[in-house]
Amino acid sequence: YKVKAALSPDQILFFKELNNFFDLIIPKWFEHYEKIQSALFLFLSTLKEKTSFNSEKFLSIIKAIETFHINIYDEKENQNGKLAEKFERIINEVQLPKDKKYLKDLLYERLRPTLKERLNDFINTYNNEYIQDKIQDTNDFKNKSSDSRNYYTHLDPNMKEKALKGKELYDLYIRLIALYLSVLYSYL
Repeated sequence: YKVKAALSPDQILFFKELNNFFDLIIPKWFEHYEKIQSALFLFLSTLKEKTSFNSEKFLSIIKAIETFHINIYDEKENQNGKLAEKFERIINEVQLPKDKKYLKDLLYERLRPTLKERLNDFINTYNNEYIQDKIQDTNDFKNKSSDSRNYYTHLDPNMKEKALKGKELYDLYIRLIALYLSVLYSYL
């Protein structure tokens, strides 16, 4: 998709509002840098070549959101301790190492939040006027983000009709950037 105009900062973030909090954000930035570094690099990679857009940029912002969620919600993902213990008991009953590894990978993947759950966490935890303005129908936003990510990641022909394309995918990408930045600055 060819972008008619380059991304302008006011589409994503009101820098003059950020300027009021700059002296508070910078110390926290350095404090949390290790935790946010990988997600930040993924996010920054989406801002290259501002006049063109493709599904890779969309997937990069999705990866940035998922990575950021993993890094700041690690304790939430570990809340499933009892379930993890149960999984370990089941896995230990399996005799063949190959089957044990397969079962372990399968069961532990079920412990991880889905993209919809991650987006929901961010929207509910960091809900503000800016997010409400950019994401008015949260269920539609989560569904379209998840469906499009699943199609562009796995290229499942059954998901093709649900996946956004062209300008619609670009508009979703802009809203995902808005969510990412809003969560990042709220977190800091």
